[in-house]
Amino acid sequence: MSEIKTGENQQQETPGGEFKKQEIKFNSNLLKLTALMKGKVKPDKKLSSEDTQGVVEELLEERSKEFKAGFKTSLKELIEKKIKLDNEFKSKEEELIKLKTEKYKEFNKAANDLLNKIDDFGTIETDYNTILGTIINASDNK
Repeated sequence: MSEIKTGENQQQETPGGEFKKQEIKFNSNLLKLTALMKGKVKPDKKLSSEDTQGVVEELLEERSKEFKAGFKTSLKELIEKKIKLDNEFKSKEEELIKLKTEKYKEFNKAANDLLNKIDDFGTIETDYNTILGTIINASDNK
């Protein structure tokens, strides 16, 4: 037998209505926990205010230790990266100096070859003029 729901016994929950209901419960529970941790609300007989306050202090201490350990690890990694970076830069700078030296040598050799050719041309011109002068003088003396 099927049950027909009427407007009186039908409880429709809209997604927004359920959200609002859960949000109110969430905020209420958060306020209760905050008050409990601050010692403003007496917990049941199984747990004293000192116990709850101690738990908060322990949590803070644990969190502090975790932070310090994480910070120490991150700082150590960062320092090691800096050392590696410096070593890589030094190595690359040495390679660059070697490359520059090689390229300077190549350029200087090419420049010296060209300058020597210019000097050789001057010598050739002098030699030709001397030879031509000698030939002209010899033919004039005949």
